[in-house]
Amino acid sequence: LVNYFIRLGDPKMASHWLQQMMDQKEVITPQHSRDLQLLDTFLQLLELWSQSSNSIKEAPWRAQELFRQMEELENLGVFMLTTHAYNVLAETWANSTQVSAAQ
Repeated sequence: LVNYFIRLGDPKMASHWLQQMMDQKEVITPQHSRDLQLLDTFLQLLELWSQSSNSIKEAPWRAQELFRQMEELENLGVFMLTTHAYNVLAETWANSTQVSAAQ
């Protein structure tokens, strides 16, 4: 369902289902290392939040939360973050119309 809502362009529902998926996974270990499909899903959702930064008020903060989850998975050795992920997060904050995002 995560990819379905990503394709529909609904970051809120995609985030909800990604969290459901992560909650159902047992403890993630280095055995899941180089899980490129999971990384791709996170990146697609991060990009979706970035694209929504003008229309959804909390988009930068939700993108930041998602990025923190990605960092935790990187620390567990599940995948390595790419510079693309950092660029998308910075772009999300930079493109936000929310005054507080500039902080």
